[in-house]
Amino acid sequence: MLHNCLQSITSSRNDIGHFEQLDFSFNKLTQIPKLSYLYELSDYDLSHNNIETVSKTDFDITKDVKFLNLSHNHLRSLPRDVLNDLYWLRELDLSRNFISDLPENFIDENKKFEKFHMSYNELTKLPKFIFSRSNKLEVINLSHNRIKHVDLTFGSHSTLKVLRLDSNDIIEFNIDGYEFQNNPKIILSHNNIFHVNLTQIHFDLSYNPFVCDCKLNKFVKYLKRSQTELIFHDENYICSSPSNLNGTSLVSIDENLSCNYSKNCPKSCHCTIDDIDNIAFVSIDCANSNLTHFPNIASYGSSSVDIQLDLSRNAISSLPSKSHPMWTRIKKLDLSHNRIDSLENMTDLSILTTLYLNDNSFREFDPRQLQVGRVKLANNPIDDNLSCNYSKNCPKSCHCTIDDIDNIAFVSIDCANSNLTHFPNIASYGSSSVDIQLDLSRNAISSLPSKSHPMWTRIKKLDLSHNRIDSLENMTDLSILTTLYLNDNSFREFDPRQLQVGRVKLANNPWECNCEMSKLVLKSSSIEDKNRMTC
Repeated sequence: MLHNCLQSITSSRNDIGHFEQLDFSFNKLTQIPKLSYLYELSDYDLSHNNIETVSKTDFDITKDVKFLNLSHNHLRSLPRDVLNDLYWLRELDLSRNFISDLPENFIDENKKFEKFHMSYNELTKLPKFIFSRSNKLEVINLSHNRIKHVDLTFGSHSTLKVLRLDSNDIIEFNIDGYEFQNNPKIILSHNNIFHVNLTQIHFDLSYNPFVCDCKLNKFVKYLKRSQTELIFHDENYICSSPSNLNGTSLVSIDENLSCNYSKNCPKSCHCTIDDIDNIAFVSIDCANSNLTHFPNIASYGSSSVDIQLDLSRNAISSLPSKSHPMWTRIKKLDLSHNRIDSLENMTDLSILTTLYLNDNSFREFDPRQLQVGRVKLANNPIDDNLSCNYSKNCPKSCHCTIDDIDNIAFVSIDCANSNLTHFPNIASYGSSSVDIQLDLSRNAISSLPSKSHPMWTRIKKLDLSHNRIDSLENMTDLSILTTLYLNDNSFREFDPRQLQVGRVKLANNPWECNCEMSKLVLKSSSIEDKNRMTC
């Protein structure tokens, strides 16, 4: 009797009493028909009508029905006892209605219940124990609703095979009762789940906006370990944040993820930990924070906690005292790009495993002070056997070295961190083939020498990084230059012809970009730091 535009139906005892199936779908029924004596009815289809309400009495004469389809109607609520007399009910389809709530004991009396379809409704929550007494339930479809929180309990002998909760608004979920007989597939894809701490291969959590921090570490490790056993595609497990991991597949993450941690974090620093509940690793990032002294480093509990401190690119000129508690807490210390010139207070390094001291002002050190696993010392004016100090013609406040007293081929003039506001006077060292390297980094120089300055015909490597220069107007003859560092100044524009040297650094300037400049930068093979250039 489908597709007849029926608005109501009546019957007598002899009309349909022996029918096993009734299909009233695709009509215009506004209520369930009042029929008599349907004592053999098994399959009852009332889908695609306009039914707005149901009650327990609607099924008084259909108590033996096994398959009831009320999908695609206008139902908005369900009485708690509406199914109480349908003892033999095996499958119920209520999908595509407007139901916003399910009664707590809604299906308690339906002991044969196997399949429950509730997709495409308006559900926002689920009673915790709604399925706890339905041990024969095999398929539950609650997809495409508006559920935000899931906290469900299943019976200890549940035969569940599939639970669909996909395409909801779920933020968090908890499903108790893992003594399932069939190891069910629990589909939670296309929700708003940020974190998960599951190690169950039957959960599908694909297409969720995962926040990839330390709360996800256990799950990431589980995914990587169980790739061959997963019943769902792991390539759809993607980070949505933080921004540096956006779009990254969880199984491609090789390092432990970290969480922001503000407790005991020094001012102007950013701290992260590896585990909220059991801290084993703390990273304290104070790089580029304009520090002139060491921050106060708190204790983070056990001495086994791995504390890593990054103080790079500051203006620190001295180390804490020998008795400072930092020396007994830090395992990895990055002091690169500072102004430190002495390691006198660095005596107890027994706990240190990594120490970065490159790009400072060290001239000498005691090798015993650096007996740690990993050390960086480059770009310090350390005296060694490969060069000799050379004071003759050395500019004031600078340190000069040469490669050979008798036959100079190389001169290094280090004037970094010398509080200079102008170029020093650079003397001639004989033959034009002498390789003169001039380091004027980390000063306060704001202008270049005149175009006719003899420096332009003598210097092969020039480091002007970390100054205040805003114009290259006087830099016209660069034929002899092989290396030029102009990063961390005040440049806004430049003439590409002025940068036709082998190696150039330009990052961290307030560039005013245009199409021509962008093309130049992208095509250039000489700009070493173009990936760090911003407009």
